[in-house]
Amino acid sequence: MIEQLNERLSYFRISHMAAYAPEETVSVWTGEAIDTGARARLIDGEIVVVRLIPGSSAAKAGVHLGDLIVAIDGVPVGQPEEIESWAGLWEVIRRDDTRVQLSVEADVLTDPIEPYFTADRVLRVPTFLPDAYSDEAMERLADRVAVADRLVLDLRKNHGGSFPAMLRMAGLFLCDSRLIGAVLGQTIGPVDRETIPLVDPRFILENDLAGDLQLERLGRDGVIGLKVFSRSNCFRGPLAILVDEGTASVAEIFAQAMKNRPQTMVLGWSTAGKVVMARWFSIEPLGPDYTISIPVGVYRSIKGEDLERKGVSPDEILRDELHEWRSGKDPWIHSALKHLDVRTVSQ
Repeated sequence: MIEQLNERLSYFRISHMAAYAPEETVSVWTGEAIDTGARARLIDGEIVVVRLIPGSSAAKAGVHLGDLIVAIDGVPVGQPEEIESWAGLWEVIRRDDTRVQLSVEADVLTDPIEPYFTADRVLRVPTFLPDAYSDEAMERLADRVAVADRLVLDLRKNHGGSFPAMLRMAGLFLCDSRLIGAVLGQTIGPVDRETIPLVDPRFILENDLAGDLQLERLGRDGVIGLKVFSRSNCFRGPLAILVDEGTASVAEIFAQAMKNRPQTMVLGWSTAGKVVMARWFSIEPLGPDYTISIPVGVYRSIKGEDLERKGVSPDEILRDELHEWRSGKDPWIHSALKHLDVRTVSQ
């Protein structure tokens, strides 16, 4: 039923308009899902493993980065997303071209939602969900980020989250308080949409993670000004940001704002172009845990840019080369670090 409903909703071609089954709702807001823990990309017709969640079933079963997943229980794998929840006997081609069979389960797994370091100078930002950006969490992150000499921010597959959470994170890298854009409600006319730089200070979003407050402000004022929450202990060095087609919503707003930051380059692929503010409702006839998200506002940057259906274009496009991904290392991370090293030397 959810699949049929989403098929109908897709006719509108509006992002953030979708229905969710209970397990999908939980996954969106907490990162918890029935999951193998393996992530893959389709490159040159092959399903290649590009990420493993630590402690996951796939990792414990012996799946490695760079492995090709050929079939599961004898059925060929057609799309990379299939390996995330498809348990069974996996037919795997190792990097040395040997074939092995691994028994992989799909268990309840929580993909981290908090920013975390995957390597020295590489900070993964998986979401902008509010639970990951408390005052205490931001202080801990700031203490580590502020002393770094250069950083890679990995925003790939970051589907977004909360405006205040994103603005808190932006303060770690922009340092000062600045208006980056506004969310415009349905009551705002076409003329008013061009006056974002003149957003009344009364309409600026407070540094409060409560989601209901954002909806209340938009309903009352018709506009929410998005101003970075400044920090004194922040990062001021060279920065490389990785984005891809899975970078969406407020993560796209973050990436666009960072493009105007000195010593910063955005690398990867164009982002999803799904930049609207949505409100979630229960689908009561199906039960309280079935939900639907409905767009209630659109985003416009301080320069008048509308990212919906357009996304953020990277400063440098990175290619997917099968032999590089099969090496067992992340070639995009390598490219970003190399860019930072070259930039630091040139300075």
